[in-house]
Amino acid sequence: MSSNTAPRVLHVRHVTTYRHSQVVDLAQHVAYLLPRTRTQQTLLSQRLRISPTPDHWAEDGPPPPQALSLDRLGNQRLVFAHSRPHNVLEVRSDFSVALAPAPPPDLAAGPLGRK
Repeated sequence: MSSNTAPRVLHVRHVTTYRHSQVVDLAQHVAYLLPRTRTQQTLLSQRLRISPTPDHWAEDGPPPPQALSLDRLGNQRLVFAHSRPHNVLEVRSDFSVALAPAPPPDLAAGPLGRK
C-alpha cells in the first residue's frame, strides 16, 4: 500500500429474514457472511446478530469458536442450529473492510499474464 494513498473503507450490512408459515422446531444452518482477508482487503470489524439466538451462543455475543471454520476455498463458514420453536429467523451481518488501491497492471505481461 502506498503511503500517500489512504485505503478506502467499505461498510456492509446484510439482513436476511425468513418467515415460516409454520413453527420450526429444529433447524440447522450454514452461512457465508464475512469476506476473506486478502492482500488488498483487510477486515476491520464485524458483528453478527441472529434472532432467535442459536443454541450454545451467548445472547448478543460473538459466534463461539466451534461455529466458525474455513471451507476448502478459504471462505469463512458459519454453522448454527436452533432447537426451540420459532417462525421467524433474522440474520444480520455488519462488517467493515479497508480496501487498498490495486497495484498497476504489468503491461509487459500481456492479457494472459505472460511475457
